[in-house]
Amino acid sequence: MTCIICGAASLTEIDPYHALFRITSDCRPFRRGGRLYHCEHCGAVQKQNDDRWQEDCKEIYDAYDVYSVSAGIEQSVRGGSDGSNFGKRSDLILACLRGHFELPPTGRFLDFGCGSGVSSKAASEQLFGWTLDGFDLDRRMEKGLKIIDGFETLYDGDPEEIPERYDVIMLTHVLEHVPNPRSTLQLLAGLLKPDGKIVVQVPNRAANPFDLLVADHLIHFDEVSLARVCHKAGLCLEYLASDWVAKELTLVISTPNLGDKAVKPSPALTDPPQAHVKWLTKVAEFCRDHKESESLGLFGTSLISVWMGEELGRQPDFYLDEDPAKIGKTLHGVTILAPKDAPEGATVIPAMAPELVRLVSRRYQDAQFTVLDLPEAEITQNR
Repeated sequence: MTCIICGAASLTEIDPYHALFRITSDCRPFRRGGRLYHCEHCGAVQKQNDDRWQEDCKEIYDAYDVYSVSAGIEQSVRGGSDGSNFGKRSDLILACLRGHFELPPTGRFLDFGCGSGVSSKAASEQLFGWTLDGFDLDRRMEKGLKIIDGFETLYDGDPEEIPERYDVIMLTHVLEHVPNPRSTLQLLAGLLKPDGKIVVQVPNRAANPFDLLVADHLIHFDEVSLARVCHKAGLCLEYLASDWVAKELTLVISTPNLGDKAVKPSPALTDPPQAHVKWLTKVAEFCRDHKESESLGLFGTSLISVWMGEELGRQPDFYLDEDPAKIGKTLHGVTILAPKDAPEGATVIPAMAPELVRLVSRRYQDAQFTVLDLPEAEITQNR
């Protein structure tokens, strides 16, 4: 077995990861029995692209239904250094991109791994007048994509056959699924115009250990491994941010033409995944300890809350969420409430990354419900 990032034959399996329930990237529970590895040479955390993982992915993708709870509306998330920005993920990313880089008044945009087109919809609004294309593995979503203002062509099959050249290529939660991220980025760089940019958005496992539980994520990036992929692809890392979207990383890259202006991040202190798996085991035990609590709620309706429900061994009595697209709907038959409508005296487990738990606890310290503290996170960085 060799590392997907550096190619070294130095992978060590992480125990007791196999004993934890897993989740799918479209927020469904998935069985125990996964395998997780740590490269002793470069530190990258990953699964193995073997028959077992591919079979799991086929099972997941055959029933894939992303954003099902919000009826196809992209998830609202927090961003900014203090978490004060709140909006749809793609909206936040594109707003930050426009704020940091001067984009042409008109151009061409490729939504790579477009799915239902949430990033295309954001580009249609924020890059008004641009031409939008998409690429995906099949054409199931073509009808919905075609009604997006400015959307022109959906490509499938071999991306090398895409004839156009682009000012911006955006990959939103795509690269962590890709068996060979380096060759993917090299291929996309060949589709850029001379001053074009590739924007990559991935989960940050250093800030959100729950990402390790996603069964169909092949690579669990931190800043170092994400930057290393860019450099190994021979591309220029222009910008690497951990605050455009909370608990996620944004990478802006281009073809190697910036010379000394290119960002060369120094190796960051990132906790070993063994510590994160140990903490996840504690959180699972914490959930089970509160199984018998009356009026028990989970704050959040993302994949973390689905995983906590599995470890609880029962559905919560209610969910809380701040996302207007989800309030009033149900998750696995359980009602999603706005925080102001939570039952008085209820006990609430925060189903979110550690850095967001702190924000939520402060925001609702005087609420009619009690937000529990998760076990102390063994994370040295506050990202």
